[in-house]
Amino acid sequence: MRILEQTLDRELAELHKNGVQLRHIGRLEGIAESLKQRVRQAIELTRNNDRIILNVAFNYGGRAEILDFGTAINMYSTAGNPVAWTAFCRHNARFHPQRSVRGY
Repeated sequence: MRILEQTLDRELAELHKNGVQLRHIGRLEGIAESLKQRVRQAIELTRNNDRIILNVAFNYGGRAEILDFGTAINMYSTAGNPVAWTAFCRHNARFHPQRSVRGY
């Protein structure tokens, strides 16, 4: 994980300057606090960039993603919200319709 921290430190300013939006796929739980902080800062800094999206996947597993998705749908529907796919995706950007359906 040290390589990822070093890469973020070295490349983030250039990515931001070039309009890259950074997204993280996976879980931040279980990784070093310093890396969590860097990832969150990078996502926040680049959140409005719209030239290209760079998905960075680490601490990721397909089964965990399915469980997270099911949990999120359950919480969304039990809060009294009808589960319309497009509305759900708007409120849960991590679950992009094409990525979720096609598996990427």
